[in-house]
Amino acid sequence: MAEAAGNVQSGLLNSLRAHVSDPLSTAVADFGRDVSQKLGRGGDPEDQLRGPAETLLKRLGSYIGVEAAPYGEVRLKTLRARPDYAVDVGNRRVGYIELKAPGRGIPPDWKPNQRERRQWDKLTALPNVIYTDGTSWARYKYGEVAGPIARLTGSLGDPRQILCPADAAFETIIREFLLWEPEQPRSLTDLIRIVAGLCRLLRDEVTSILRASPAHAAHEDLTLLAADWRSLLFPGLEDSDFADAYAQTVTFAMLLARIDGVILDKIPLHEIGRQLGKKHSLMGRAFTVLTDSDATDELRVIETLRQVIASVRWDQLDDGQTDIYAVLYEKFLAQYNPDLRKKSGSYYTPQPVARFMVDFVDEILCQRLSR
Repeated sequence: MAEAAGNVQSGLLNSLRAHVSDPLSTAVADFGRDVSQKLGRGGDPEDQLRGPAETLLKRLGSYIGVEAAPYGEVRLKTLRARPDYAVDVGNRRVGYIELKAPGRGIPPDWKPNQRERRQWDKLTALPNVIYTDGTSWARYKYGEVAGPIARLTGSLGDPRQILCPADAAFETIIREFLLWEPEQPRSLTDLIRIVAGLCRLLRDEVTSILRASPAHAAHEDLTLLAADWRSLLFPGLEDSDFADAYAQTVTFAMLLARIDGVILDKIPLHEIGRQLGKKHSLMGRAFTVLTDSDATDELRVIETLRQVIASVRWDQLDDGQTDIYAVLYEKFLAQYNPDLRKKSGSYYTPQPVARFMVDFVDEILCQRLSR
C-alpha cells in the first residue's frame, strides 16, 4: 500500500516538473487543482469554475503578453441576457465567456435546457464568445464555431489526474480570443445582420436592468431616461418599448455617423453625437442624451457595437446604385424586428415614386391653393 502511494506521489511530482518550464501548462494544471478543491463541497457546480477561470484568463493573458481583465457580469435573472464573464484587454472589450457545469458539454456537443437555449440564441449576436465546461473549450463568432474545439486531458474532480491541454488548439483559442479584432463586414446585408443581432442584445440588456433591482448601477439612470422620454415624446411608453427605442436609436445613430465618415473608435461617445448632429441634428442630440450617463458604462454591448461599426468601410459596401440612407433602416428593421417593420409600415419607396408624390403635392399647393 505504501509503495503504491509512493508511486502515485512520484508520478505527480514528475508531472509537475514537466509543467514547470511551460507557463501555459502550469496555469492549466493550477486551474484544474483549484476547481477540484471546490467541487463536491456544495453549491452550484457551474459556480465552482468562476474564480479559477478568472485567475486562469489573467495568467494566460500575461503568458500571451496582454493585460486581460475578466470580470463577472451582473446575473440578470429575468432574461439572462449576459454571459458569466466579460473580458477586457486594456481599455477595450474583446469578448465574453460563458461557463457551464463540469461535464455539461458545450455547443454543438450538448443538450441544452430551455434557459441555456435562450441564452445561446442571444449570444449568437456576439462576434467573440468562449463556451467552456472546464475541460472543453471553444470560441464562437456570431454563433459559429471559430476553429477546433479544444480538450483538456486529466480530471477536474481528481487532483491526481493533472489537467493539461491535449494539443495546440487550447492555446490557439485563447490567443484568438484575447487578441480579437473586429472583421469588416463583407456586404451591406452582412453588416445589417450583425448589427441587428447586437441591437437586440442591447434592447434585452436595457429591459433586464429596468426590471432588475433598483440597486443595479444603471437602474436609476435608465429609469430617469425612460421617464424623460415619456414626458417629452411618448406618453404611456412601456419599459420594453423604451428599451427598444434606446437600442434602435443608439445603433442607427452609430450607423449614420459611420456613413458620414465619423471615426467611431477614436473619440468619446459625446463627440460622436456632436459630429453626427452636424448633418442629423435630431439623431445626434438623441444619441448624446441616451449615452450621456453612467448607465453607458454598464451597457457593454454599446462598446461592441462601436467596434463592429467602426470597422465598416462604406466605400467597399456601396455599389454606387443603392441609396444607403433610403434603404438602410428598412433593411435593418427587417432583420431586427420584422413584425415591428410591418406594424410601422417601414418599407422603402422607390425614388421615382417618392419624387412624383412630392412634386404632385407641391403642384397642388402652389397652383390650386396658392401656397
